[in-house]
Amino acid sequence: MYLLKKEHIKKEIFKRKSKLKFKLASIQEMMETLKSLQIPIICEHIYGKKDLFQIGTIQKVGKRKAQMKYFNARGKFDFKLVPVSYKSITFIRLDSPYANIFYKYSK
Repeated sequence: MYLLKKEHIKKEIFKRKSKLKFKLASIQEMMETLKSLQIPIICEHIYGKKDLFQIGTIQKVGKRKAQMKYFNARGKFDFKLVPVSYKSITFIRLDSPYANIFYKYSK
């Protein structure tokens, strides 16, 4: 919290968190809400042959996958949207301090 306060994004985060009311009936509905909020999320796929760590904002939502505007550890966005298959997601972090700080500097 100290870092978020010093980065001047603490108030903005708490305002956004009050808007994080969405249905968990399906992952597609959740992704549609995240798309409309335009908040950075972290999607992980672990326990498989390939571990994935994707960080960015949801841009398109489909029945089986969403597409994310991915940014790397240097804060640079990929030109192409990165697919996020619903079946492969094992963990999603919403509005985390890590994602928020990276997102702030990647704009």
